Amino acid sequence: TVVSINGYLGIESGLGRRDGFVNYMNEHYPEITVFEIDTKFSQEEALNGIDDAFAALDQIDGVFCAWDGATVVVQNNLEERGLTGTTLLCGFDGAVDALMLMQEGKVDADVAQPLYAMGYEGFRTAFSLAKGETIDNQNIALATKLVVMDELDAWIEEGHLQSYFE
Repeated sequence: TVVSINGYLGIESGLGRRDGFVNYMNEHYPEITVFEIDTKFSQEEALNGIDDAFAALDQIDGVFCAWDGATVVVQNNLEERGLTGTTLLCGFDGAVDALMLMQEGKVDADVAQPLYAMGYEGFRTAFSLAKGETIDNQNIALATKLVVMDELDAWIEEGHLQSYFE
């Protein structure tokens, strides 16, 4: 059994993250039960939801959080229950606080967005447009990455996040 702590399903990012995770699980692992907790990207709702999940389920093998605010509060909840390292925890965003918890061995994986590249390429594109330049493709495609402990240091360097970890 895995728990999906969804963000706000009324916006594209919340619905897309939920649908991507749940549909993948249903397609590739139909024998695994997905217990869903819907939030509006609220840490309080995530925390209440994980408590409800533990009350309703005999066992939770993993938790997927649709944003790292949930990852942080769920990690604390798992730690209080003595489940760190037993119940897999995967976050989404690549937020520094979640990555720090990964460095401590308290988060197993994070679907990280390239925050530095998002800012850099977004501003570069906007500045070019402001100067009247033509942009061939207004879609800026930047790949997310599943970061696990073995790749954490490389991701920190790639994302220019070193100052947070000093």
